[in-house]
Amino acid sequence: MSFWEFTLSYIVSVLALIISIVSIYINKQQHKENLDLNERLAKIQTIQSDQQIYFQEQQNRISQIPYFCLDVTKPIYTTTDGQLILPITLINVGIQSATSIHLKPINDKTGLDCFTDTLYDMGVKHYVHEYLDKYFALPQSSICFSFLCDEHKNKLKLSFKIEFSDLIGRIYEQTFSVLYCGKEKIYAQNHFSSIPRCLDKRDGTCGVD
Repeated sequence: MSFWEFTLSYIVSVLALIISIVSIYINKQQHKENLDLNERLAKIQTIQSDQQIYFQEQQNRISQIPYFCLDVTKPIYTTTDGQLILPITLINVGIQSATSIHLKPINDKTGLDCFTDTLYDMGVKHYVHEYLDKYFALPQSSICFSFLCDEHKNKLKLSFKIEFSDLIGRIYEQTFSVLYCGKEKIYAQNHFSSIPRCLDKRDGTCGVD
């Protein structure tokens, strides 16, 4: 074998060794990346599974407690002395009855307007006009009441809160919000009914805050 043939053979062997080392390194890196990816995917699947179980548990719990939805289909009207009357209906869409239902002051407010909070209030205060027509609600039954304020032409967001008990004595509160236009005397359709929040922290079945 000539010198040049030996040199060429040596170079080819070295290149083959380098390529082999690089291939091994790349394979190890890909294997590590695949392990990391699989680990991340497993964590994501675990989180998704836990979230699905949590939401299912909350859905089951909600279906087993009194749960009110806001109904604002009754029209807003004006009295002869220039006041707006805002009729409110709450429907118990849960499968359990609610008792001891009453309005609850918002944010520890005091005064005659303590039961309402108004976004974009423009100096408008809301008061209770007609109080709850009953203090209990069977499943699919409703309670009615109304608020009043001085006549205005603004668009306002009105919030209020109720407190009630289920048949085994657990106490809940629930918050509602609705947009309305004083000028047009109409409610908006995008009103809000929160999930009932159990106030008894010692009760393990009360998982929604």
